[in-house]
Amino acid sequence: METKAQFEPNPILAFYDTALTGAVHQQLQLCPAVCTSSGMGLAANCAEIPTEENKQPGPPNSANSLALPTLENENSEDNLPVTSNKKTLKKSESKRIRNIGDIKMFRDWLASHYPSEMREIFTLPPAVLDNYLASFYTRVRKQNGTEFSANSLFFFQSSIDRYLKEHKYEYNVIKGPEFTASQEALKVKCQNLAQKERERDWNILENLTDKDVEDLRKKGILSRMHPEGFLHLMLVNIIRGFGTNTHSQTPNLWWGQIVLKKNEEGLEYLEWKDDLNTQASTEESVLCIYAKPDNPGNCPVRDYKEYAKRRPLDMHHDRDPFYLSPKPLCCIWDQIWYCRKSLTKTKMEKMMKVIVQQVKGSEKKSMK
Repeated sequence: METKAQFEPNPILAFYDTALTGAVHQQLQLCPAVCTSSGMGLAANCAEIPTEENKQPGPPNSANSLALPTLENENSEDNLPVTSNKKTLKKSESKRIRNIGDIKMFRDWLASHYPSEMREIFTLPPAVLDNYLASFYTRVRKQNGTEFSANSLFFFQSSIDRYLKEHKYEYNVIKGPEFTASQEALKVKCQNLAQKERERDWNILENLTDKDVEDLRKKGILSRMHPEGFLHLMLVNIIRGFGTNTHSQTPNLWWGQIVLKKNEEGLEYLEWKDDLNTQASTEESVLCIYAKPDNPGNCPVRDYKEYAKRRPLDMHHDRDPFYLSPKPLCCIWDQIWYCRKSLTKTKMEKMMKVIVQQVKGSEKKSMK
């Protein structure tokens, strides 16, 4: 049952409104009668600052101080652009220093890999520079031997293009057709880096310890209490129990690929099916996740059964997507939390990033 909020006037705002009204009345009394007939209007003629004898006594925060802007206030307003300009200048200086560092990195790399090349970068023919850049994007490494991130490589490209423009270079290394080889090399390299990063993230999820899971539950990242947390929880349970291949090598995960069963002792468990077109195997190599009757708060089978209750009733068929998008207007008190739409790949990757970043953050804190 919804209740409408009753809003009461803020006493501070009420005082300000009363004071301001008083100030207007004072100004009307001080202004001559010709104000209303002047072509400039009432505000223009009444904007003159009253003399000392016309000022009403009172504290600085009285109606007089509210009626007209003081010189101090005007100066403070004039100072606002100065602060903004300082931030802009600081940002520009930081970008300039980064550009210098990126150009030095490229020059040093060029000198070490092509020592016979003595020409300045901005004097190189496009075909030659294109070949150097393609090799640079593919082979450059940090001083410790690790690879740069995709963002860093794009920064290199942007800095080199800006440097060339400053020296009146006629071609654009970012979009110019003369640099298709280096552009393609950068694209492929970034795709490879992104794939490696995804594989590292999947491995982190697969190797989460019980303590990691407990910490994530305490933070609310893994939770049965809200739709996003429940998706996180199901993802972690499946990756830990069935491995990363269930997600990293298949475009979709189907509801029928995880089957709820019960063994001869009556213990429930979840069984993985690679192929929906075949019957579940009875071999010992079948992957299973068993229930934890003694620990229902951390039981993957119970999580699965609760997740099933939060899905639409007609979304329990084998070919229905396992991960569903939360309803746009979802309340935790609703019985159904998810709609009939599959969770997108982009949202899946963001979901994984959220969990991985939390785990990495906890590891950094423990190392301090």
